[in-house]
Amino acid sequence: MVLGAPGSGKTMLLVRMLLTLVEQRSSGGAVPVLFSLSSWNPVEQELDDWLREQLIQDYEGLRESTPGSLERMNCAQALLAHRLILPILDGFDEIPAAVRTAALDRINAALPLGQGVVLSSRVQEYREALSPVSSIPSKLAGAAGVELQPVEPEVAADYLRRDSGGEATAAAARWDPVLARLCSGETEVAQALSTPLMLFLARTIYNPRPGEHSGLLPNPAELCDTERFPTSSEIERHLFDAFIPAAYRPHPDPKKRCRWQSADAQRWLTFLGAHLEHRLRGTTDLAWWQLRHATPLPLVGLVVGLASGLAGGLVAGFGAGIGIGFGSGLGTGILLGFGAGLPIRRVSRTGRGPLSGLAGGLAGGLGGGLAAGLASQIGIGLAVGPAGGIAAGLGVGLAVGPASGPRGGLVGGFVGGATAGLMSGLGPGVPSGIVNGIGIGLAAGLTAALTGRSEPAQRLHWSPVGIAGGLAVGLALGLAATLVAGLAAGITVGLVTGAVSTLIAGLAGAPTNLTAAGDPNAVLNRDFRTFAVIALATALAIGIVVELVTGLAVTTEKQLATSSAVLLTAGIVPGVWMGLVSGLALGLAQAAWGAFGIARCWLALRGQLPWRLMSFLADAHEQRGVLRQVGAVYQFRHAELQRRLAAGD
Repeated sequence: MVLGAPGSGKTMLLVRMLLTLVEQRSSGGAVPVLFSLSSWNPVEQELDDWLREQLIQDYEGLRESTPGSLERMNCAQALLAHRLILPILDGFDEIPAAVRTAALDRINAALPLGQGVVLSSRVQEYREALSPVSSIPSKLAGAAGVELQPVEPEVAADYLRRDSGGEATAAAARWDPVLARLCSGETEVAQALSTPLMLFLARTIYNPRPGEHSGLLPNPAELCDTERFPTSSEIERHLFDAFIPAAYRPHPDPKKRCRWQSADAQRWLTFLGAHLEHRLRGTTDLAWWQLRHATPLPLVGLVVGLASGLAGGLVAGFGAGIGIGFGSGLGTGILLGFGAGLPIRRVSRTGRGPLSGLAGGLAGGLGGGLAAGLASQIGIGLAVGPAGGIAAGLGVGLAVGPASGPRGGLVGGFVGGATAGLMSGLGPGVPSGIVNGIGIGLAAGLTAALTGRSEPAQRLHWSPVGIAGGLAVGLALGLAATLVAGLAAGITVGLVTGAVSTLIAGLAGAPTNLTAAGDPNAVLNRDFRTFAVIALATALAIGIVVELVTGLAVTTEKQLATSSAVLLTAGIVPGVWMGLVSGLALGLAQAAWGAFGIARCWLALRGQLPWRLMSFLADAHEQRGVLRQVGAVYQFRHAELQRRLAAGD
């Protein structure tokens, strides 16, 4: 057990201990791994299951099956089963108070005596877990305790005076009233300045930078004002509140001055702290790809839907073109918004099982197709009828379900089936209606099947689930075309759409190994390249296919004999339109860059974040010391700073 007050250095102690253990580890010994307990719910999940999930999430290679073993388990399970992981569990106090005693029981049950484990916590929270009011007491069996002590007053005084510009200067003399209280013992100032975190904040706020005059800074003697700061907690809150303005005060060298005003930085960082605390359940990882969760749930879907609808209306012309454009755009947008707005801690798709997703897709497709067919019977739209609508809906559901789980399959199948059925008759004649339905079904199905990426993409790879979904789309839409226009048209539509949708759906973005990522900007650039390649390839493939199929459908044999160019010009309008819609939808589904861009613009328009967000975050890390960088994510300098900012939101 490692116990200590907030800001006493528990996490840093664990990190240094981990590095020492790695250096001293013998061949075949357990590997120390640092885990943050804030995401563990001990009531719902065994410790081993949670540890396995964390290992797989952080270390991509541990997903693979163990080589040469008859036991069906992945490498993470095998390492835990053979006790080759030494868990270093940080932040026991971040678990909800009501389940901390249960967490101790789970740890005792999962780790037998003799198994190494390290657990850190604040002192008071651990004491409360040892003596619960409404449950049986528990403790970490067989554990030794280490409690971090307050910083000695003499050490704290030397630190503050030395960093003020020299002990013999006027700047150092400004600290005399504070140091007198500090060395006198149990005063509010001595209690507040007893941890490394508070000393760091006080140094940043009150000590000058090189070349800066101390007369322009606040006087540290204000900390001795007992009327203004009657308790040590009030002093700590003041230091947290004054830290951001101090970090962004104008630099004495004009060349090093920050481009952002202190008030703006305070507002933006407060918003980010509240985002992490309230929307992402207290995580300390500030990841750019999770920023979409700070916006209204349907925002991404509505933006994409309106953009796609506008593109369709402008390209296809007014009248029916506007209806088709907005109908398909909103259908695609609803699915994209649904996937993008799912909670951050959702169950992984693979964990839900393809059969449950398939059932959801079939149910949604059946309902959506039936709704479209019934609507056509009462004069709403010129749908292909119940049979064609159901077939189109089932095709989308088959593509959506296995990849998206039951919920994604249900929604994707319903919306895709309904839009495919309702819109397929719009336009000049049934053949054009079939093409419209094919394009809408592909856009909706592919978006729903592959949307909702929770992490940025690193590169492209082939997805077996996407290939299977693409084949299912081709089969079902071929059946729909057969019911409307005959066997020949059905075979043509099925082969063409099946080939294209298999190609596009099978091309997927591989997730980034975040533990090996260099920095947030590098991850963002790789994800953008994935977005651009997928969007361009999809737009070209879908556009060419829709153009050719439309041209064949509306061009007579006499026109074709006169000029083969008629074949291309007849289908260029729907081809360009559906290429744009499908490319945008699949690019947004396969990479996190698109949703991030929409969220960033929305929040910047509202004044909650700067337009140049990544530059601001990099500056807050490299120049201001407000953030620290951990691989591909940023973190606030300390979790207590994050919580204080969130409390002031």
